[in-house]
Amino acid sequence: MGSERAEALAERFEAANRAVRVAIAAATDERLRTTCPAERCTTVALACHVANGHEVVSGWVRTLVAGHALPPVTMDVVDRANAEGFARDAGCTRDEALERLARNGEAAAETVRGLTDAELDLTAPFALFGGASVSAQTLIEQILIGDPLAHLPSIRAASGEATDDERERREAVPPTIQARTEAADPTRP
Repeated sequence: MGSERAEALAERFEAANRAVRVAIAAATDERLRTTCPAERCTTVALACHVANGHEVVSGWVRTLVAGHALPPVTMDVVDRANAEGFARDAGCTRDEALERLARNGEAAAETVRGLTDAELDLTAPFALFGGASVSAQTLIEQILIGDPLAHLPSIRAASGEATDDERERREAVPPTIQARTEAADPTRP
């Protein structure tokens, strides 16, 4: 049975996923085909990336709490997979993106909700974090919640929704995800 911490994390995740879904639902068909400059993919492909991430990251959480080693994933592997996914999903429809976000989001929230405090505190080394040990809670906060929030300003901007990108990004995104996002953006001073 899940804990209060797990419930709070699940609610934060659901809010992030809901914000992405609302932005995608509000976007015109033309805007869904607009390229998000920071990510260099269409808005709809970015939404699919977020949805696919829900499935991948919740799988990592399940792996960690089951006592198994996390996969040897590096940023190079992530970047390659993202580029392939962006190309594959560039032409997805709004309905396909919304369905993935709903389905994968529901499954990820269920995974998080089912965790105990002891499971949230379990750690394992993870290549994606430079080999440092990360907890299940860290994976949830920094990637499962952090990735949708990191991409939300781009999705909102491309979908025509007004936002103060920098303020929102700085307030909503955990520092490690923020640093990675800024480092990957060649347009930043």
